Amino acid sequence: MVEKISCIPCDEKKYLSFSKEVVFDKFANSEGKEIIAKLELRFIDSLRFMPSSLNALSKNLSKDQCKNLCDFFKDQQKLDLLLINVVYSYDYVNYIDRLNETRLQIQIQIQIKFVTRARSHRNVNLRRG
Repeated sequence: MVEKISCIPCDEKKYLSFSKEVVFDKFANSEGKEIIAKLELRFIDSLRFMPSSLNALSKNLSKDQCKNLCDFFKDQQKLDLLLINVVYSYDYVNYIDRLNETRLQIQIQIQIKFVTRARSHRNVNLRRG
């Protein structure tokens, strides 16, 4: 049996979407004819379809518009922390146990303070310029 693969290319190396038919079951109907049950798996590069960056889109949201987050994070302080725009340290979170930590290591705290200060300084300069 030939499996069908289709795609929407952007160029030779990038694709907007690709899909593949996968056979997940075969059975015989009441007449004895073999029926092949297929499922189509589709992968979409959703970021390419967005009109602007996720950061730009999320900046336009108020707390009232974040209903699902508000329902999940009842603690106002945790919700406020979640909604601020900070740099996520992928280098620091290098294994799963780091996600259970309740305090950041001092080096990471210093890096976040540095980046936050640099961003606020850059924003002040952009407003003046």
